[in-house]
Amino acid sequence: MVSFVALFVASSLWSDLPHWALFHKGMFALTCLSGIGVVAVCRSREQFQKGMQLLGIVSLFAAIVSVLVFRMDPTSANANSRLALMGMNANGVGHTAAALIIPCTYLICHSQRLLLRLLSLIACVILGAIAFGSGSRGALLFGFCGLIMIAAPRFRRSPGLVLVLSVAILLGAVVYDYVGIQGGQRLSDNLTKDTRSGIWVFAIRQFLDSPVIGQGWLHRGNGWATFQNAYLQVLAETGIVGFALLAYAIALIVGAVMKGRRTLRHHGMPPELVQFSAALIGANLLHGMFETSIVTGGSVGTFLLGIGIGLADWAVPLTLATSRPTSRASIVWTPLQPPAVGNAASSTPTPCVSSNR
Repeated sequence: MVSFVALFVASSLWSDLPHWALFHKGMFALTCLSGIGVVAVCRSREQFQKGMQLLGIVSLFAAIVSVLVFRMDPTSANANSRLALMGMNANGVGHTAAALIIPCTYLICHSQRLLLRLLSLIACVILGAIAFGSGSRGALLFGFCGLIMIAAPRFRRSPGLVLVLSVAILLGAVVYDYVGIQGGQRLSDNLTKDTRSGIWVFAIRQFLDSPVIGQGWLHRGNGWATFQNAYLQVLAETGIVGFALLAYAIALIVGAVMKGRRTLRHHGMPPELVQFSAALIGANLLHGMFETSIVTGGSVGTFLLGIGIGLADWAVPLTLATSRPTSRASIVWTPLQPPAVGNAASSTPTPCVSSNR
């Protein structure tokens, strides 16, 4: 994935505005690599969970502030009957809220602290109402996909989780109606409406103008010109070379996730980090079919995608490097050398605790 990011940024050099292209694509690279770095600096599953707890608290704070800002001036916040806060595009508001639902769902399912699970549930309720109020179909698909991929494996072991999530959805509807957020009407009117095919055809035409290495960066003035499809964006800007490298990177990441799940099952360890990785990556890749936010700039979704990619490589060592050394997966049996003549030491093998890091 790092190779694709490097090529994607380097493609700025053959665009007609290389300095602005480097700025925008550099933001994407910095955001994605920062997510990978968050995982790389962790030394155990518990340490990673502490980082996610901080992200959950920040998500709750951001959700509450968003509601307060809306209540202060609901007229200007409802742009074209869609929630648009502090000058942000309505789609951007929805994508950010939907992305933060995923780590909050992870905390609801896997945190050991009841208070933190309750706060994460409240955050999910408010963020869900915001995503719905943005009127973005892609945002709802993004958040729902990540939520289901994390929660579904626990439904059999925790039937009460279904009730909790159902209550959360109902509370989200109450918050949406009480606060007065708009956007639901647009969703119902445009739920099956085709608003993408025209711009996708235009993206293919741009690709055909330079099919091998792409056009570097497509823009309107100093801003990105997006095609509402991350894969077509990559194809038009980096050509077949960049698209092939992205496809290869995705294949490697999916293979790493599957291998990590098998390894943890073999050791009898919980696969929660692998499932979290799959949710972050899967939701972002699906969302990329209808939006470009994961590759155009520094969105929250891009940051979470970086975390998912990092977990694809490090979920196994983080899980095995548990703080509970008595876990059978953290014990490596090493046979002793035969005792020397006259040595009273026992020849019974003894366990050696290893972090497997």
